[in-house]
Amino acid sequence: MAELLPSEPLETLLPETIGGCRLALLPQDRLTLIAPYQGRREEVDLALRSCDLGFPAPNRVIEGPGGRAGERIVWWGREAAMLIGTDAPRDMPAAVTDQTDGWRGFRLEGGAHVDVLARLVPVDLRVGVFAPGQAARTLLGHMSVTVVRRDEAGLEFYVMRSMARTAVHEILSAMARVAAYP
Repeated sequence: MAELLPSEPLETLLPETIGGCRLALLPQDRLTLIAPYQGRREEVDLALRSCDLGFPAPNRVIEGPGGRAGERIVWWGREAAMLIGTDAPRDMPAAVTDQTDGWRGFRLEGGAHVDVLARLVPVDLRVGVFAPGQAARTLLGHMSVTVVRRDEAGLEFYVMRSMARTAVHEILSAMARVAAYP
């Protein structure tokens, strides 16, 4: 019979600050993947606009209105978007799936946050190139990741929950390297 070993929850590992950069878990908001049925993207966009959001263009993020700043919708790939922090409108012509348990979000901030991720992510994440309101599906080392810039102070990223511990290890290691060799 297989023996399951207990593992340390991420909450005991983070937040962590090294060399002026801080890595922290994002609140575990509701995550809903929305993939419009073929030829129905405009209808999905209209349904989401009723919630003051809309369907994002490639590599973009649409933030919720000021009073609901935690709500946003992020481009997640070809004809797919992740709705974060709110429920999806009902009866949209789209495949709508709850992904809350499948992903984990992090925020990396601090003066050298771009230098840290430059060691792991093959995308130029400098503010002048990757401005607030942008998103990218890319790699973090060998893991798939969605990177989101909501402000100039840091970056948010989402990895599959099964890879979250590995992502934390990789980023903390890169933070230590940047702190040691700026």
